[in-house]
Order: sequence, then C-alpha cells, then structure tokens
Amino acid sequence: MPVVWMYTAVHFHCRGCGSMRDGLSKVAKDYRRAAINRYDEAMLLYAAGKCTGAMYLAGYAVECVLKVLVLSTVPVAQQAEYAKNEFRGHAGHDLASLRAAYLVRLGGGVPSDVAKRFALVRDWSTDLRYDPRESKDDEADPFLKAVEGIITWAEGRV
Repeated sequence: MPVVWMYTAVHFHCRGCGSMRDGLSKVAKDYRRAAINRYDEAMLLYAAGKCTGAMYLAGYAVECVLKVLVLSTVPVAQQAEYAKNEFRGHAGHDLASLRAAYLVRLGGGVPSDVAKRFALVRDWSTDLRYDPRESKDDEADPFLKAVEGIITWAEGRV
C-alpha cells in the first residue's frame, strides 16, 4: 500500500509569531498539533469512504482546538496545571462545556457563522466510536466543513 501524504488546508497561522509562541505552553501546543493531526486523519478516512471514523476524529480536532482556546486565556505558567485539573473526565470531551469555558473566560461570544458551525457539531461525542453504522457523505460533508470552519476561526484567536 502506498504512503499517502496529506497536507490539510487547515493550519494555525502565527499572527504576530512572538505572541503565539509566548502565549502557549507546551501542553497547549501539543493540543494544537493534535487538532491538526486529527483533522488530517479525518480527511484521510473521509477520502477512503469511512465517514463515521472521519467524523469521530474530526470531533476530536474540535475538542483539541477548544482546549487550545481555553488555555490561551490562562497564564502560560498555569496552563499545564489547568489542563490537568479541568480537562479530565466527561467535561474534557464535551464540546459545549469547552466552548462555554472559553467564552466565559473570554467574556464574549462567537460570530453567528461560527455559532452555526458549532451547532452542526454539537451532538458529537466520544460515543461515536461505538456506532456500528457507516455515516453517509451527506452527513459527513457538512460536519467536516463545520469542523474546518471552526478550526480556521480558532486560528485567529490564538
């Protein structure tokens, strides 16, 4: 089987590189890299017709990017401890809880187009790994586009 290299259109770009590097701890950067990797893997699965697996991994990409956003509101020296204490258990995988944590700490909201994207992914859960059915393109395509939009939006926040 040939090796397939995939470079996603979704990347975190450094707006004022110093501030992003200075504003994220190693743990936050690891979540950032995990978000990109899970999205890339999701797109590979989608291209192979494995829509449920693609949606499962893409949901993790959103989870990871939300964790980066939350951590970006925490002083760098406290990010590892915050992640250890706050990202464990169910709440650490609940997209609505992570989004709410970010918005509370930020003291604001999200643009309406981003809110619509979050609405498309709101039902994602880690339980998707147990779903024996294979999702169809018409379900996976809008979900994956929403994930891409959320990641793209998030890149401008960190």
